[in-house]
Amino acid sequence: MRQGIQTGFPHKELREWGCFFFSLCAWANLAFGKEFSDDYIIEKWEEYKTKKFIDWRGNTRHWIENCCLMHPALIFNDLADKPGYFKDNLITTKIPETKRFPVFFERQSPNGYDHFALGQVVNGKAEIIFDSWNPAAEKRGLKITNYRAFF
Repeated sequence: MRQGIQTGFPHKELREWGCFFFSLCAWANLAFGKEFSDDYIIEKWEEYKTKKFIDWRGNTRHWIENCCLMHPALIFNDLADKPGYFKDNLITTKIPETKRFPVFFERQSPNGYDHFALGQVVNGKAEIIFDSWNPAAEKRGLKITNYRAFF
């Protein structure tokens, strides 16, 4: 999965709201070798909207916390072709103790928009391994506000 894929992506909703979704795609790619074309990513986004796994116009707390993904664990399981792999995700302000799975970082920009990037915990420290935006979040001065750990 290419770094910065979201920047200039040919689908308006994904270009504007797709950072968490792109992070899940990147994770499935890195963890299980899944390859995704732009067309397939768009097709899956539309499918998940139909299934109500994605609500890009919502305003519930869950929508706000997960950037329009209503069921991130189920989306990852499907993208990775691993039914039942994860049950849910946990939102925490502390670095998750698990080293088994990557975690997601939510970074808040100075203008108040949240952004997700894919990371992992290495020796107790969080490291970004994929960012859907170009330039990457750390180059734009975004700060980690919390983590998503899947279980």
